[in-house]
Amino acid sequence: MDQYFLSRVRRMIDSIGKKEIYEGIIISDERKDKELKWDHRTINHSTFAKVSFKESTLSNCNFSLSVFIDCYFKKTSLENINFVGCKFINCTFDNIKLVQCDIRFTVFENCYIEYDEVKNCLPAQSNIRWKMCTNLALESLRAGDSENYRKFFFEEKSACEEHYLGMLLQKEKYYKQKYDTIDRIVGLIKYINSQISKLIWGYGERIQNLVVVIFFILLIFAICYNMQDSVFKEANSSQAIAKKLNFSESLYLSFCNFLTITSDFTSINPFVRTITVIEGTFGVVLMGFFVAALFRFINRR
Repeated sequence: MDQYFLSRVRRMIDSIGKKEIYEGIIISDERKDKELKWDHRTINHSTFAKVSFKESTLSNCNFSLSVFIDCYFKKTSLENINFVGCKFINCTFDNIKLVQCDIRFTVFENCYIEYDEVKNCLPAQSNIRWKMCTNLALESLRAGDSENYRKFFFEEKSACEEHYLGMLLQKEKYYKQKYDTIDRIVGLIKYINSQISKLIWGYGERIQNLVVVIFFILLIFAICYNMQDSVFKEANSSQAIAKKLNFSESLYLSFCNFLTITSDFTSINPFVRTITVIEGTFGVVLMGFFVAALFRFINRR
């Protein structure tokens, strides 16, 4: 933490004028609150420590590459502020107003801004937005705010997929210069994998998606069994007569095969034996997903 204070000159809030450009200064232990109404101030590569911005109004200011430590932002109005490369450490944000602020490459440590307050200022560039949302999601989770964690998490995944598409399509100059043909293939694979994860279980955050997928697979395989002719035998029956399953029996067989447990019906039909193995494989994989999603849900609680 000392690196944010060494070789920096302390200045008072009232001494900061419009026309000057300030660099390498420290503003600390001040509480102007709603009396502070800054417009067109430039303070770069500086440190704000234990400063209260409660109900302050800041507009058209440039704070790039600055550090905010233990600062208090409550009902603060921030309009057209340059926070590029800034770092917020142990700050408090409560019901702030962010309008057209540039927060690219900003880092949060032991603090975060709520998703609904910052979403309109998130960077348009997918690779930058992705990293920022990862940072904010982790800080939200660390604070026990699962609601904002999920919002940032899904925004992060959306940015990831947008980035993968950028790698694949290479419509922008940035992607053309940085990624080659192999990277385009990697981008396609990652995008497809992400879409499958989204569909199956909402990236591990939506158990209900997984339940729907499991039910759908059980139903599809039950229909397959029900469509077969008399190729099934009752395992515990002394009679060797093959039979056709009704739908309830087919659903029961599908459920047993999905969970890889023994059922009352067997078959030597090659097609039936093949789809039984396929359904069992689906069951092992999807039940693994289900246990993982359930663990994540309980662990956050």
